[in-house]
Amino acid sequence: MFSRGSHGLNADATKIGPNEPKYPSNLSAVLYELGQYLECITAIRKAWTRLRARNPTEGKLPTPIESDPLAIKLATRFAKANVNTVASKAASLHDMLSPDVDLDTDIEKFVKLEREGSDDTKIQEMKAAWDQWQNLRDECAQHTSAECGKITDSAAARLRATPILKSSP
Repeated sequence: MFSRGSHGLNADATKIGPNEPKYPSNLSAVLYELGQYLECITAIRKAWTRLRARNPTEGKLPTPIESDPLAIKLATRFAKANVNTVASKAASLHDMLSPDVDLDTDIEKFVKLEREGSDDTKIQEMKAAWDQWQNLRDECAQHTSAECGKITDSAAARLRATPILKSSP
C-alpha cells in the first residue's frame, strides 16, 4: 500500500511545514502501515506537539479540543501502535520508556474527555483502542520484565504445540 518512497516524501513535508501537524500525522500513518511502530509513535508525538501549539492558552500548550478529528486519529493510532509494538516484540512494555510522559498523559487525557456524540464510530474506535492499551499496561504492571519474558515464551511454546487440523492438499 505504502512504499518507502512515500515515507521519504512525508519526512520532507515535515521539514517544509515545521508547524503543520498533518505532515507528521501522515508520516505516522505510513510508518504504522509499514509496521515501524516505534517510529510511528515518535511521529505521533511530534504531530501532537504541533497540534497543541496551534492554540496556546496563557503560554501553555492546551489539549486539543475534544472534537478535533486529527487528534482523534492520532490518539487512536497512538494506542494501536503501542499495542502492536508489544505484540510484535519490537519492544517490551517494560522497556518502553516515554521520552515525554507529559505528552503521553495529555493524549490519554484527551481520550477521556466527555464528548457529545460519543456514539460516533471514530470515537468508539479510539476508546476501544485505548481500553486495549490500558489493559495491556495494567497486565504488565503486575509482573517484572523477566516474568514477562517467561510468559511470552510460554505462550509461544503453546502456539507451536497447537496441532494442525488440516493438512495441505
